Amino acid sequence: MKVIHVATGGYSVPPTGAGGAEKVIYSLTEHLSRLGCDVSVIDIKAKEHQEPKSGVTFHEVWEPPLADKGSLRHVIRVSIFAILAIFKARHLIKNGEIDIIHTHNQFSAAAILVANKVFHWNIPHVHTTHNSYLVMRPTLTNKLKNILEVIVFKKANHIIAQTDTVRQQLTSKFNVSSARITVIPNGVELEDITEFMGNNPDQGSPSKVVLCPARICPRKNQLSLMKAIPTVLKAHPEVKFVFVGPVENKAYFDTLHKFAADENLSRIVEFTGEVPRERLYALYQDSAVFALPTLYESGLLVHLEAMAFGLPVIISRIDTIENTLESEKGSAMLIDPNNQSEIADAIIKVLGDETLRQELSNKGKKLVWEKFNWRQIATETLNLYNRVKATTAQKQVCQQQIQLEEAPMTGAPNYAREYFERGKGLDEAKDMRDSTLILELLNPQPNEKILDIGCGLGRLSYPIAQLRAEVTGIDISEYAISQARHKYSSVQNLKFIQRNALETSYENCFDKVLCYHLLEHLKLAEARILLGKIYSALRREGLFVLGIPINDFKPYRQAIRLLATGRRWRDLTHQTSFSVAEIERELTSAGFELLETVPLSYFGIRLPHKLLSMPLLGQVITACADICAIKR
Repeated sequence: MKVIHVATGGYSVPPTGAGGAEKVIYSLTEHLSRLGCDVSVIDIKAKEHQEPKSGVTFHEVWEPPLADKGSLRHVIRVSIFAILAIFKARHLIKNGEIDIIHTHNQFSAAAILVANKVFHWNIPHVHTTHNSYLVMRPTLTNKLKNILEVIVFKKANHIIAQTDTVRQQLTSKFNVSSARITVIPNGVELEDITEFMGNNPDQGSPSKVVLCPARICPRKNQLSLMKAIPTVLKAHPEVKFVFVGPVENKAYFDTLHKFAADENLSRIVEFTGEVPRERLYALYQDSAVFALPTLYESGLLVHLEAMAFGLPVIISRIDTIENTLESEKGSAMLIDPNNQSEIADAIIKVLGDETLRQELSNKGKKLVWEKFNWRQIATETLNLYNRVKATTAQKQVCQQQIQLEEAPMTGAPNYAREYFERGKGLDEAKDMRDSTLILELLNPQPNEKILDIGCGLGRLSYPIAQLRAEVTGIDISEYAISQARHKYSSVQNLKFIQRNALETSYENCFDKVLCYHLLEHLKLAEARILLGKIYSALRREGLFVLGIPINDFKPYRQAIRLLATGRRWRDLTHQTSFSVAEIERELTSAGFELLETVPLSYFGIRLPHKLLSMPLLGQVITACADICAIKR
């Protein structure tokens, strides 16, 4: 497996201190390499790249001479990196086949999406979302500010979410299909931590340091912790607070400094700025408590590192944090990040209760070693790569089949204009009525691949496409397809192909297939062939919805039709007639598992299912049936 990871361009990999995404890239790529992956990382220049710890190969691009401070400078910096990363990736792709491209921020991800399209790479794209500001606060303003990542959510082949809460947010707030999201948490470098602790044994001296490692910015909410300090000092006057991390928001940092000065806390509070990993590890080891009242996160890492050192953790009671802790209850003390009294009480309680400290320490260590081992996480990621690669390859085969079939047919039987100008073909009211039930049975979801066989003028294809499914309609009629293409030309997720369904072969290409009032136009042998082709076209667990007239050749049908609809004619293009039992047997023989049969009256009214068990009345009243079946 050959994989390219495109870094963020904000900090180098590995970061010298803060930089959660960069830590993830560094550890994940190292462990993927140990599992046999050929891993390349595209990143800005950094000294650490000269002697990589593992088999990962770093490919450096020019680093803009802009300090990563301030929103505008940050955007310029990472945008330049994203553009340069395209050319570096193109060079790597020319020199060998690449199986996966994995991105970690919106700028590099958007650049890869564009390059994949422009240069026809057709390489599966996996994106890990680290953008907690967008995911956990999906306001319209945030979506506009982070529009690139919103697009990436829609277009990347697969999204990695670090917690189940993030997955739920992506599904509910961004309409990302759950099938395109996999939850894989961040891990902890347990080997490095074990080695550090072995080389630097704990001296056993009591510590009264409260450690808060995070970037200085409003989201990390250090001010709430600062406001709790005066209360803590009343119970533990010897305690000190150490804030570790780079200044991301200078105005916020000034607010923290002013508060410390106003409350005479300057001797109690220390801001270290960004520190090397060894220094951070030493702080974990020498501190008494970890405290971070963060407001929102997508996949926090530092609290897990603290647990690995046996440090008692006090952290925000928010969904994403609770996700990481749910398998080991009591592994951390949870607090309301906006309640300074609750924060202070938690710190006082942990500092003053040795039994509680030991319990939090033991449970935290157990949680991290069981759930957040990087080797296990890298294995899950590699398995995901293999699935995405296989799925993407199958989709590309399907797309090639569709493209090959878009050329007009020659010499095939056709339904000419006259057929569609008769009452049935132009009965728009009936089609609208039918579409309501079809949408209920088909239940189209965004980005699902749906095939409408015998689509006619596209009147059922269009409402399915309105629900953001990717719809392909095929029909034997040149006239019908030309009309459908003209009428719905502006609908990007809806395409029409003139093709004889019996000559079309798809393999595991579609999530759902609709075949509405087509089967009766075929001879029995042809109908059986078509059912087999539909079964092959569906993916496993794919849904098939079939609409069909019932007992169409029975003599009493003409009289009932005349009374019910006022129409005397029978569709002479119908070649086969089925009873409900007969069509259900045909579906079962084709391999489908039946889910539901819905009988319909001549007026299109849904009838009670029990009518089908009444031989005479059921046959007379039931005009059509819609049947749902599934491919197991």
